[in-house]
Amino acid sequence: MWRDLKSFEPGLAGFAGNRRAVSSLRKMLTENLLPHAILLEGEPGTGKKTLARLIAAGTVCTGNNKPCGVCAGCVKAAADNHPDITVTQAEHGKGIGVDEIRRLRQDAFVLPNEAARRVYMIFEAGSMTEQAQNALLKILEEPPAPALFLLTCTARSSVLPTVLSRAAVFSLHPPVKEEARAAVLKLRPNSAARDIDAAYESSGGNIGRMLEALDGSNDKSAEYASQLLDAITHLSELEFLKLSARFDRDRALVFSVLERLLLLLRDAAAICAHSGVSLSGERDIPAAASKYGLSRLLSCMKAVEIAIDARPANPNGALLLTRLSAELYAAAGK
Repeated sequence: MWRDLKSFEPGLAGFAGNRRAVSSLRKMLTENLLPHAILLEGEPGTGKKTLARLIAAGTVCTGNNKPCGVCAGCVKAAADNHPDITVTQAEHGKGIGVDEIRRLRQDAFVLPNEAARRVYMIFEAGSMTEQAQNALLKILEEPPAPALFLLTCTARSSVLPTVLSRAAVFSLHPPVKEEARAAVLKLRPNSAARDIDAAYESSGGNIGRMLEALDGSNDKSAEYASQLLDAITHLSELEFLKLSARFDRDRALVFSVLERLLLLLRDAAAICAHSGVSLSGERDIPAAASKYGLSRLLSCMKAVEIAIDARPANPNGALLLTRLSAELYAAAGK
């Protein structure tokens, strides 16, 4: 089940933050004006999948204030068994291949079973091969009227420009503190206020990471990410590779570390831009990181974002980190 209905709120009201994007999507749902393709972009933990599933539920909803959460369509969507909602995502360390997209494309021309539209969710769209993305492009160019495609990705740069041009793109960001605290408290009602505040500070308001912090699953990733940033700061590619070797066999940890590293790089970029905004909540980010220059830090961030978004196509953590190391130090101008 994608969402405990006890914490469900109709009409996208329960989705934290991102008011402009949510308001636009709510209006589209209410007025039946959803486009044929929507891309939700954002760092891991910002709720891309959750929002995509809410939109899917709203599309098959027969009640008011879509998604209502109580009609047959919403209940089936919540239980992941609605016949007009299909999920495609990479599994077992593989990207999404062209054959999967071709099957999806054929299915899209079949009339809906129960709802007015058929919904196709493609999670981690950046993991599609170029051939698969081109196959998807063909149906996005001339989509069947009842078909709705909901795509998610970490960085839009991992998706072909031709695909992007045929989708409505919404960027998701961590909510402000009070919204993040309220959202997490609903999901972890037994958590102490001080623990939620600490989780917020360590995650920059990223709800997914706040939940990880409360569950005690991000201590190692935070430590390794900080050490990797230090290696990048001091232009020590050898040290970066030595550190990577400590955890490169734990694939889940690899991507948890990369997600944390991305947040630290964004902190350094914020310092460069003189914004003084701390997304990670850490006060001991090496000052030298800010001396890289904003353009170099943005290049480093892009390299990490692409690595994160293409995680299903990179089953070998050691190979991924070695490649990323070369890209990071090239971006740093070493």
